[in-house]
Parts: sequence; structure tokens; C-alpha cells
Amino acid sequence: MQILSLSEVLWPCTLFLILAAVRFQEPPKHKEHCYLEARDLPNRGLYPFVQSLFCNVGSRCKNSSYSTPKNNSFR
Repeated sequence: MQILSLSEVLWPCTLFLILAAVRFQEPPKHKEHCYLEARDLPNRGLYPFVQSLFCNVGSRCKNSSYSTPKNNSFR
């Protein structure tokens, strides 16, 4: 019983130490903003969902948004 309790504590600690070691070996790299094209969700139907998945496979990041900015002017 005590070995099981010890393994329940050591296993997550070991995973955390591995994750921390990988994190410190490879520091984060700064990237610019990345905007991808919008995709359909599965609730719109199977065909539009699969079509948007396959048609946007090779899409690249853009530094500007795909959506057009809205003009919010008050009169």
C-alpha cells in the first residue's frame, strides 16, 4: 500500500521535472501574430466541416486578420 502511495507522488513529480528540463533547454521563440482563416464547426453539417478542413490544410499564417474591421461610428 505504501509503494502505491509513493508512486502516486513520484510519478507526477517525475513528469513535471522532465517537462521543466525540456522547457529550459528550448526557450520560447518570439513570433509575430498569426491569423488563420476561419473554419466551419461540425454543427453546421458534415460536408462544410470536412470541406473547410481539407481546403485550409496548407493555409499560412498572416500578420493581419482575415476579418474586415467594422466601422463603429456613432451619429
